[in-house]
Amino acid sequence: MPRDKEGLNEIFAFVKGDVESLEGDAVSIEVKDSNRPDIWSVEGVARALKGYLGVGRIRPITIAGRSNLSVVVDKRVKPIRPFISTAIVKGLQPTDEALKSWINLQEKLDQTYGRKRKRASIGFYQSDLIQSPLSYTVANPDIITFAPLGSEEKQTLREIMETHGSPRRLLSPNLSPTRASLRLSYVNTLLGASLTLKEASRFAERAGYRVRRATGDTIELDIPSYRTDIMHSVDIIEDIAIAMDINKLKPEWPRIWTVGNLAKETDETESMAEIMIGLGFQEVLTYALTSPVVDADNMHSNKGLVVELLNPRMTTHTTLRSWLLPSLLEILSHNTHVDYPQKIFEVGKSIKRGESQMQPIEETRKLAAVTIHAGAGFTEIRSSLDALSENIGRTFEIRSTEHPSFLSGRCGAIISDGREVGVVGEVSPLVIKSWGLNLPAAAFEMELQ
Repeated sequence: MPRDKEGLNEIFAFVKGDVESLEGDAVSIEVKDSNRPDIWSVEGVARALKGYLGVGRIRPITIAGRSNLSVVVDKRVKPIRPFISTAIVKGLQPTDEALKSWINLQEKLDQTYGRKRKRASIGFYQSDLIQSPLSYTVANPDIITFAPLGSEEKQTLREIMETHGSPRRLLSPNLSPTRASLRLSYVNTLLGASLTLKEASRFAERAGYRVRRATGDTIELDIPSYRTDIMHSVDIIEDIAIAMDINKLKPEWPRIWTVGNLAKETDETESMAEIMIGLGFQEVLTYALTSPVVDADNMHSNKGLVVELLNPRMTTHTTLRSWLLPSLLEILSHNTHVDYPQKIFEVGKSIKRGESQMQPIEETRKLAAVTIHAGAGFTEIRSSLDALSENIGRTFEIRSTEHPSFLSGRCGAIISDGREVGVVGEVSPLVIKSWGLNLPAAAFEMELQ
């Protein structure tokens, strides 16, 4: 192994690592591949480098047989943590340093994949001190006490959970490799290389895969059980490129030459914004995440086909907005200390549930604007809509309609090409009161092509 930082960086590049410090025999590296928990430890890095450097084959992990360890599972744990897996590993004589490394890896897995032990937790125990059968049960967290690993002081289960953070089915670890196949032509196309079947197989072996067969244009291989990051054949090809030393691949200019430009939708949005600013409105940007209170309750309208979040983290962000006007009124409610008149607008997307499985979600790009001051009314907001229509070259027709968020008799449907695309009018006093506002407001909201 090199003894200088530059030389070590060349080697650790195989595992996407950088040397942070080098003091004698102690090397500190930062591994940037957060998708590979198998290299979150010294042992994992060494195993990966062994293959890349060609200093030995990576031994597959296998299950030798039954452990003869019985676990009695209490049915009361089923609704709490329904899965448990046990294994006994023999033939190891770890040093204190190795044991600390394993425990650090366990902690990293508990904090990430285990969601701070809320979803899963791992424990190491000395097998010769454990007698079968084990009892997997529930306990009173304020009565049962023991000294956790690394401590001599006994704590209750509740205290341990607070300071350290944690299934009816009994499982054995599944260490079987996953079968996969690669087309050599696809490998060469993606890498811009001309590898032979033998060369591609050799590089796959270096990356830690076990090549089972290589014939014709196909390489059949085994993905190790610990490579949980492999989701597609492209991931395997990336490892082959790393094993080739990706820095030695010859760069190739793209064969298609293009010039970047603004998307048509972005160009239209910017043009629309310029017109609205010219009409005296100020642009705002609001979140797509909202709540039923904002989107429906304060607007005195029906909930409709809103898209609800399955696992919201905040009570104020539980749904996706189905229209823009509520967000604008929410902004006005937070700016009652600012001088009037206030005129704001937003161009953005609204999201609602589709009416068929073929289109479960419908996204619509919209423009909404609102004006609020003592003299705000239908005439003013209609004039702004007409000026917008003239500038964008789009014809609108206004037909009288009723809407729960607008004042009856002072509200109109916006019609374009025979289809209703929006609403314009004076905001209902009930809605104004719900938002804690004290002045009249007029608004419009419409779909954009």
